[in-house]
Amino acid sequence: MSQRNHKRVLIVGQGLAGSLLALRLLALGLRPVVVEDDRAGAASRTAAGITSPVTGPRLARIPLADRILPENARLIRELEAQLARRIFHPLPIARLFNSAKERARWAERRERPGFSALLGPAFNAGEVPGVYGDPLGGFQLQQGGWWDLPGLLDATRDRLEAEGLLHRTTVAHADFQPRGNRARWSGADWDAVVFCEGHRALENRWFADLPFRYARGEVLTLRSARPLPQTIIAGGKGVLPLDSHTLRVGATFHRADRDTALRAGDDGTLLAAAAEHLGHDEFEVLDRRVGVRCGSRHNVPFLGCHPRETALYIFNGLGSKGTLQAPWYADQLARHLAADTPLPPEAAPPLAERRPTPITRAHPDHPRR
Repeated sequence: MSQRNHKRVLIVGQGLAGSLLALRLLALGLRPVVVEDDRAGAASRTAAGITSPVTGPRLARIPLADRILPENARLIRELEAQLARRIFHPLPIARLFNSAKERARWAERRERPGFSALLGPAFNAGEVPGVYGDPLGGFQLQQGGWWDLPGLLDATRDRLEAEGLLHRTTVAHADFQPRGNRARWSGADWDAVVFCEGHRALENRWFADLPFRYARGEVLTLRSARPLPQTIIAGGKGVLPLDSHTLRVGATFHRADRDTALRAGDDGTLLAAAAEHLGHDEFEVLDRRVGVRCGSRHNVPFLGCHPRETALYIFNGLGSKGTLQAPWYADQLARHLAADTPLPPEAAPPLAERRPTPITRAHPDHPRR
């Protein structure tokens, strides 16, 4: 651990972004205080945790993949050593083709630099034991797996509580009083306040005008009467085997919906997807959860300070790619807060002339629409 740094940092939210940022700051010698109110609909507590380096019908990599992906293995090793707990579980992914066009795109992408190590060989219908509902076959996706997100969040919470750095309380944005290069909250002055609030950012008076893209999703945890294949099945809804008989399936997708109540019909959709992919419907529902994903329009998270209130930061907008992007971006922000290193400009919230709050700069691979 580096020498103690006395900068006072407050993190609002202990989801994936807030947890990883807090742990990276601790590793760099800071002692951040984290505020968490355990609000309903937190995506980090709901998500299945599947990590896929190539996603979507276009078989796209995340922006800045050449910088982020090589660093992830190191950052995950350091995270697991810090928590003395296994967080990432490598597991093969059987990605099912949805169309002949997608199969042709796989063949074309496989020849490109940066994709050849990720896109494995194709398989025909019925060739992967235990995988059903694949009339067009699919391909093996390399370097995938899943994160134990509840384990990560619980272990981080335990660490923060043991060191007196976690406050469980409901916060109101009106309680924060920015004053030049500091902000006041709860009777103390802070050098940096970092909002890692997920979909609650849409209510944040300083950052609500950012171009967020959000969606409600539901995930089921099931017990299967039959043994499960030890591969993740990705095709429409994902199926993640946690052990030989326990699985998660999800998620549903309701765009621009922040309702955190359970909804009739979503469970049936997910049960039908599990039955299609696994070839039977002998399931017991163990858990049912709803979360609201909060992403950016350009798949680059928001990372940086408010253009006028420079003590107020945001780390948000990770969307469905959170487990791929959060470790690297958390490390970038932690180093910036600890030693004033520059942040990646692709994620910076620059000042916009006619808007009261900033919007992110579009990544060159994701132009504005």
